[in-house]
Amino acid sequence: MKAVQYQAYGGFSENRLVDLSRPEIKDGEVLVQMETVGINPLDNTLRSGGHYAATPENLPRIGGQTGVGMIVESKSERFAVGNRVFVRVPGFGVVADGTWREFAPVAEAGVWLVPDNITAHLSQPRAKSFQCRRLPKRFDI
Repeated sequence: MKAVQYQAYGGFSENRLVDLSRPEIKDGEVLVQMETVGINPLDNTLRSGGHYAATPENLPRIGGQTGVGMIVESKSERFAVGNRVFVRVPGFGVVADGTWREFAPVAEAGVWLVPDNITAHLSQPRAKSFQCRRLPKRFDI
């Protein structure tokens, strides 16, 4: 699975496109194949180390807080495979891995259904959408 990860705190140049194992989910979680992810100013603050939880123990880290995608695996009674959802992960991508990856495990408390008539970009409030399928092009891969 592709992910954008930073292994040190600092500027934009710390973001790296990496290959990681597809995450496993626990009871009460869903695995979401991300379609778009949010990028907002707080993500840059966290990656730059400007947050009290930005400690060496919390590295490496996958950034991102929000996104939209399709559930591809579910261990939740509330959500099923095939549901299109908006997700918000805990930890702001600084104490837990975020959404800047192809597949994100998310607790059902951080998942909301997206109506069929709403595009992924419109369902990303307060954030700039970034198309996950374009990751390799953005990083010249």
